[in-house]
Amino acid sequence: MELVTIINILAITVAFAITQGVVMADGGEMRSRFLVMAEKLPKLPKTHKCDMNPMVCTYAGSNGPNCCSQKCTDVRTDYLNCGKCGIMCKFTYTCCGGKCVDINFDKRHCGGCNNKCQKGVLCIYGMCNYA
Repeated sequence: MELVTIINILAITVAFAITQGVVMADGGEMRSRFLVMAEKLPKLPKTHKCDMNPMVCTYAGSNGPNCCSQKCTDVRTDYLNCGKCGIMCKFTYTCCGGKCVDINFDKRHCGGCNNKCQKGVLCIYGMCNYA
């Protein structure tokens, strides 16, 4: 029982150290790679909404050129707005080029968008020529 407690404490300590910044001996700060990546992401101005200004969706760091429900999105790939705003793909379907497709069985989008199976080969469970 004591070994389990020690392992739990060690795991919590490691997890905390990964997510928190560490002060180095020279006074500099070393941050985890996850925090550094999050800080480098471009931020859109919070005061701009695409329903009032559609040009916001053309800014660097935007999620796409289309405005759906006050959010920038790409209707060619967004399964919540596939093809146009409000068209949601069914469970297990993916939005490929603005159309909802079942990538598990569609031979033109087998396992992913635009992954075509060879002529005469079926797409089964997202793999061409499964067997």
